[in-house]
Parts: sequence; C-alpha cells; structure tokens
Amino acid sequence: MSFPILINKFFPGNVSTYIVLISIFILEFLIFNKIGRDFDTRLASEYRKISQFKSKMSQSPWIKYLEISSFILTIFPFILHGTVANHVLTLIFLIKICVDTTIKFLLNRIFKTSKVMKRRIFSLFVLDLIVYLFLGYVLAMQKDGYLFSILLIFSNFSLPFIREKEYELFKNKK
Repeated sequence: MSFPILINKFFPGNVSTYIVLISIFILEFLIFNKIGRDFDTRLASEYRKISQFKSKMSQSPWIKYLEISSFILTIFPFILHGTVANHVLTLIFLIKICVDTTIKFLLNRIFKTSKVMKRRIFSLFVLDLIVYLFLGYVLAMQKDGYLFSILLIFSNFSLPFIREKEYELFKNKK
C-alpha cells in the first residue's frame, strides 16, 4: 500500500488533514536532521567514556552473586504463584528483602567516601522499603499471590539507578 492510499483510507477527504500530515512529516524531517547531524561523533565519544568506566559494583563478587540471587527471587514467585501457598511466597519475599538489604549495606561500604552515592543508596533503600510494605500488604492482607508475583517483577529497580549515578559521577569527574 502506498502512502496516499493509506491517507485516503484513514483520513478521508479533508484538506486540513493533508496539511497537518505534511507539516508533521516536514517537522520530523527537520528534527531528524538536527539530531542526526553529529550523532555518530557523539555516540563514539560516549562509547569511549563507557569503555573506560569500571563500576565498583561489578568488581565486587558478593554483590554480583547477591544481585543474581535477588533477580532469581524476583522471578521465582511468578513461576510458583499458582502451585504453592501464600506462606511459601511470603518466605521467598522475606528472603528477597534480606538479600536486597544486604546488597544495600555492601554498597554503602563500597561507596563510603562518596556522600552523593550514600544519599542515592539511602533514598533507594527507603523507596525499596515502601515498595516492600505495599507488596507485603498485597500478599498478606489481600492474599493475592498472582498480583504480588507480577508486582514483584517490577520491584527490582534500585541497582540500575545506583549504577547510573555511579556512571554519572564518573563522567562528571573526567
């Protein structure tokens, strides 16, 4: 199907529709040209910076193992939610809280000299606690294992934010 046929099919007969579509096309073309002008040089520069970056988090074997364990404990309730009782999901949830708290304490020890990183770790720890309270409510009070297992998958968000802040500090330092 060609472009004019698609326009006639979805936007029949109105001239102002054609004017809007053409102006959107021109605007997108101008934006693409403005962004794409030196995109390859910026991308190469950013790649060089990223390749020089060595995360303190990824250098610690304990954090790597605990991060993998936390991810497995995040996925596990989704796999088991229909076959086990809520007590088993509660036990898995409590173990996940312990693993994530241990990760935060280890990160706090790794970044003991950086106040910015300590603040970021503490604020994400508080956010984790709020999320865990909500998930605990869903599991204990609502007794909804399916909703709990779905929401638990989306609760594993703090470590990427800590890595992002570490990279941002590294980039600003250079």
